[in-house]
Amino acid sequence: MADKFIDVANKENKSVKADELHMAFLFAAARYNAYVANAIMKVEDHEEYVQHMVTQYTDMLRQHLADDNIAREAK
Repeated sequence: MADKFIDVANKENKSVKADELHMAFLFAAARYNAYVANAIMKVEDHEEYVQHMVTQYTDMLRQHLADDNIAREAK
Protein backbone atom coordinates (compact mmCIF):
# COMPACT_ATOMS: atom_id res chain seq x y z
CA MET A 1 0.00 0.00 0.00
CA ALA A 2 2.80 2.44 0.88
CA ASP A 3 4.31 1.94 -2.58
CA LYS A 4 1.09 3.25 -4.14
CA PHE A 5 1.45 6.49 -2.21
CA ILE A 6 5.11 6.74 -3.19
CA ASP A 7 4.12 6.22 -6.84
CA VAL A 8 1.62 9.08 -6.55
CA ALA A 9 4.31 11.27 -4.98
CA ASN A 10 6.79 10.45 -7.75
CA LYS A 11 4.16 11.25 -10.40
CA GLU A 12 3.18 14.53 -8.74
CA ASN A 13 6.83 15.47 -8.28
CA LYS A 14 7.00 16.05 -12.03
CA SER A 15 4.94 19.23 -11.56
CA VAL A 16 5.19 19.98 -7.82
CA LYS A 17 8.43 20.70 -5.96
CA ALA A 18 9.45 17.90 -3.60
CA ASP A 19 9.76 20.27 -0.62
CA GLU A 20 6.11 21.29 -1.13
CA LEU A 21 4.89 17.80 -1.98
CA HIS A 22 6.26 16.15 1.15
CA MET A 23 4.40 18.66 3.31
CA ALA A 24 1.15 17.90 1.45
CA PHE A 25 1.62 14.19 2.16
CA LEU A 26 2.43 14.90 5.80
CA PHE A 27 -0.71 17.03 6.10
CA ALA A 28 -2.81 14.31 4.44
CA ALA A 29 -1.39 11.63 6.75
CA ALA A 30 -2.16 13.75 9.81
CA ARG A 31 -5.67 14.45 8.57
CA TYR A 32 -6.39 10.79 7.84
CA ASN A 33 -4.89 9.62 11.14
CA ALA A 34 -7.09 12.11 12.99
CA TYR A 35 -10.11 10.76 11.14
CA VAL A 36 -9.22 7.15 12.02
CA ALA A 37 -8.58 8.08 15.66
CA ASN A 38 -11.89 9.95 16.01
CA ALA A 39 -14.29 8.11 13.73
CA ILE A 40 -12.97 4.55 13.69
CA MET A 41 -10.93 3.95 16.83
CA LYS A 42 -12.93 6.35 19.02
CA VAL A 43 -9.73 7.46 20.79
CA GLU A 44 -10.60 9.27 24.00
CA ASP A 45 -7.14 10.51 25.01
CA HIS A 46 -6.01 12.52 22.00
CA GLU A 47 -2.70 13.56 23.53
CA GLU A 48 -1.74 9.93 24.24
CA TYR A 49 -2.60 9.05 20.64
CA VAL A 50 -0.59 12.00 19.33
CA GLN A 51 2.46 10.92 21.33
CA HIS A 52 2.08 7.36 20.07
CA MET A 53 1.91 8.57 16.46
CA VAL A 54 4.88 10.91 16.95
CA THR A 55 6.93 7.99 18.24
CA GLN A 56 5.85 5.82 15.30
CA TYR A 57 6.72 8.53 12.77
CA THR A 58 10.05 9.31 14.45
CA ASP A 59 11.08 5.65 14.35
CA MET A 60 10.04 5.24 10.71
CA LEU A 61 11.77 8.44 9.63
CA ARG A 62 15.02 7.44 11.34
CA GLN A 63 14.92 4.00 9.71
CA HIS A 64 14.39 5.49 6.26
CA LEU A 65 17.06 8.17 6.72
CA ALA A 66 19.56 5.41 7.56
CA ASP A 67 18.58 3.39 4.48
CA ASP A 68 21.36 3.68 1.89
CA ASN A 69 18.97 2.51 -0.84
CA ILE A 70 16.97 5.72 -0.52
CA ALA A 71 20.07 7.83 -1.16
CA ARG A 72 20.80 5.78 -4.26
CA GLU A 73 17.22 6.20 -5.55
CA ALA A 74 17.66 9.96 -5.46
CA LYS A 75 20.72 9.94 -7.70
